[in-house]
Amino acid sequence: MITKVVAIVGSYRRGGTIDSAVEAILEGAREKGAITHTIHLTDQHIEFCKNCRQCTQTPGEERGKCCQEDDLEALLAEIDAADAVVLGSPVNYGNVTAIFRRFMERIIGFTYWPWSGPAPKPRKKLLTRKAVLVASSAMPGFLIPLVTGTGHALRTTAKLLGAKPVGSLWVGLSAQEPDHQLSPRAREQARHIGWKLALMHCNLPLGTQDQGDRLDGSSRMSIPHAQEDQKCLLGHKSSLFGRLYLRVLDPICASTGSSQLPLHIFVSDRILVLPGLACIVTFWSRVLEGTSGSRSHTNHRGVI
Repeated sequence: MITKVVAIVGSYRRGGTIDSAVEAILEGAREKGAITHTIHLTDQHIEFCKNCRQCTQTPGEERGKCCQEDDLEALLAEIDAADAVVLGSPVNYGNVTAIFRRFMERIIGFTYWPWSGPAPKPRKKLLTRKAVLVASSAMPGFLIPLVTGTGHALRTTAKLLGAKPVGSLWVGLSAQEPDHQLSPRAREQARHIGWKLALMHCNLPLGTQDQGDRLDGSSRMSIPHAQEDQKCLLGHKSSLFGRLYLRVLDPICASTGSSQLPLHIFVSDRILVLPGLACIVTFWSRVLEGTSGSRSHTNHRGVI
């Protein structure tokens, strides 16, 4: 079954960081047989939302139609025909760009919000599509979802479009030169995300995917112990230390363009457990030292 992937790009610069990252993801998807289409919001005639809420008044799962006549309906028709979406925006003033925010506000018709209701509610509970979120910033990439509103805005947009976010690519340190280029590692990660996005819709088992690449923006090398490595891959997301590493430490390598392979490519997931246990032991040893120190100090004062 052929997968169709539609990318929504909220960047003002053609050929910039976001444009390049999204295109690399789509290139990977095309390599696995997907059909791709890129929509640059700067090329679309999309008016500001009037906040009339006319599109949110009719109940039901069908999206409410906007009363304004512009390019939005044709754009949403493209998304309706897609199996997956890629949403990309650079970080501007701590959030997505103004043009992406304009698009985001105009899709309020995917919610039901009568005048008597306290807040909008999604019309569809089931998310039938997949989504990949892409953002770039001058800060290190791992900080984008932590200290900016960009990740939340992209996730909200994806869910309104009926897409479940299944992966992300946070590109950091992208403002250190006028024409920032993706590092080879980040570009390869983007391609791997595209591979996985195309294969997920086909419901292929993990073992059939080239190199077993993850959809979280990280990739692992092919090593002889394929079955053990696959077990390692499944273990990371189910363990606390694995999730911590994937969300915090590994994106640091990606955002800095480090050529060093991340720790979790190795065969055994125990490698992640050992540093975690060491951190716990160190923490409690310091706590106990502090407690014993305070007790001795109290006893000493009591003697005096």
